[in-house]
Amino acid sequence: AIVRTAGLQRLAASAALRSAIGAQAPALAGRVRAYHEAVHDHFNNPRNVGSLDKNEAGVGTALVGKASCGDVIKLQVKVEDGIIRDAKFKTFGCGSAIASSSLATEMIIGKAVDDA
Repeated sequence: AIVRTAGLQRLAASAALRSAIGAQAPALAGRVRAYHEAVHDHFNNPRNVGSLDKNEAGVGTALVGKASCGDVIKLQVKVEDGIIRDAKFKTFGCGSAIASSSLATEMIIGKAVDDA
């Protein structure tokens, strides 16, 4: 009975979401498609993969995740005069983790540290 109730709740939530989206569905579908294409592009052609010299001035390194959970990300940035001049990553994990790491490096290069 619990499983059946959970299934009915999912169906009701799905119907409510479809109803709420209504006329916005075509525009939303376009955004979802663009998101989907961007994720695939960054997974298939990741940008900024690699490492920076951790001993070089202005280079910082962050390591997040757990191998036991499946995703580990090493992100490095090179900062000069408060601006992120370069960023590199190595990701061991699923496609979405690789794609988001690639996209994140593209988004932060050239930005002030406080804005990244």
